[in-house]
Amino acid sequence: MSPTGWKILSLAVAVSWSTPALSAGLPTPHAPAVKPDVKPAPKAPVKRVKKKVVVKRPPKKAGDKETEEVVEEDGFEDTKFEVGLGGGLDIGLPGGEATDKLASKIGFNAGLKFMYQLASFADVESGLGYTTKGYTESLDDSQNSNTLTVKVAHSFSYVELPLMMRFSVPDMDIKPYLSLGLYLGFLAGSAETISADSTLADGSTESFTTTRDIPGASSFDAGLKVDLGVDWRLTDLLSAYLEAGYERGFMDPVDETKGKVEDRTGKLPQKNGAAVFTALKDETKNLLNTKPPEKTAGTAYNPARILQNITVTAGVGFHF
Repeated sequence: MSPTGWKILSLAVAVSWSTPALSAGLPTPHAPAVKPDVKPAPKAPVKRVKKKVVVKRPPKKAGDKETEEVVEEDGFEDTKFEVGLGGGLDIGLPGGEATDKLASKIGFNAGLKFMYQLASFADVESGLGYTTKGYTESLDDSQNSNTLTVKVAHSFSYVELPLMMRFSVPDMDIKPYLSLGLYLGFLAGSAETISADSTLADGSTESFTTTRDIPGASSFDAGLKVDLGVDWRLTDLLSAYLEAGYERGFMDPVDETKGKVEDRTGKLPQKNGAAVFTALKDETKNLLNTKPPEKTAGTAYNPARILQNITVTAGVGFHF
């Protein structure tokens, strides 16, 4: 074989060893494309406050005392604003003059509260609420074997705007707090329900119940407000609270100068309205026997009263 032939044969053998698929007359397979490994972008870290926790350490050896160490742990996200939504009961307490004939009356409250954090332990608190307050009054009159019992339930509804400072224990998921401040109330409505039962000497009885607006109800109320409660942080955005409070008004809820005789008797049933009013007036005079006579002459004089009540409220807070 010539030198040129040997070269051609050597080249063919080399190609067949490097590409077996070509030597077999088969198409060359293509390797599958490899997809790049894409990792999800890391989430931005949540800003969290640090809360201090006291950890007790056991003694390391016999004779040593147990030690305490203050360490920091992650808490919930620190926020400046909180909006609360809640409701509960108002328990009216008799206040003012001649309270021996008065009794408590149950009402309700509901509304929003707004808080702005000044420091980790102090917030400014305000809000907008609706509340019903009041008291009940019982009067008895007996003349010549005739008896008359009158019960009057006084109810006042207000839209209230509080302005308070709230102090709490910082760096706790469940923290107690104390709120102190004032409130201003705008009268939304008033009503008194009068129930009268009479028994005459011959044994016959009469009774009736009527409800009407309170003559001379004051348009405003203002007073002191104190709340004591517990706030439980559930998540970064949500908390729950339970509180008990006390409110004491500065103003008489009824303007006595507007309680004229004709105003207080005109809407009562005619058959015994005068008798009911006479009993109310006589009993009031007996209770106010230290007042000057001209104070009660010609008017249905009411003893000076104030509205005070205990509140029990529960709700949720939203943090921003």
